[in-house]
Amino acid sequence: MVYIQIRQSDKHQQENFYYIFQVALGTRRIIENDGKGGYELSSKEELVFWGTNDGHVAGSFKFVGFCRPRDFDLIKQSHISGSIQDSSTEIQEIDPSYFSGFKSRKFERVEPGSVSEELTVLMRLVNDNFKENETVCVVYMDPMGNLYKMTY
Repeated sequence: MVYIQIRQSDKHQQENFYYIFQVALGTRRIIENDGKGGYELSSKEELVFWGTNDGHVAGSFKFVGFCRPRDFDLIKQSHISGSIQDSSTEIQEIDPSYFSGFKSRKFERVEPGSVSEELTVLMRLVNDNFKENETVCVVYMDPMGNLYKMTY
């Protein structure tokens, strides 16, 4: 009994020293200027995503890109101690503003119980790069090379 209690206590204490990162996402319609000094909902949609840290310590994470679930599984299988880079050919960057330097993919510190910066990509760009109704993974990475995904 004592052994079981010590083991459970040790496991609980170890869990308190980790972050628990999860990716959240959704879609929303874009609000545009109507040209008359007001605003209106357009027919354009954007994919909105961010990360959450439900752990007990802060962690650093960055958005890496998009991929198909089978590609994500291949990347995870070939992963050897932090060797994954955000330039992996299986992970696509579909937002041209990253290429032109308007946005950057830097590691962001996410405190316990907090969320990362909200990122958006036009749904048109997602649809142009992936087949209609195809499952797409939004991929984040921590400094150790561990990958996190949410499928859309």
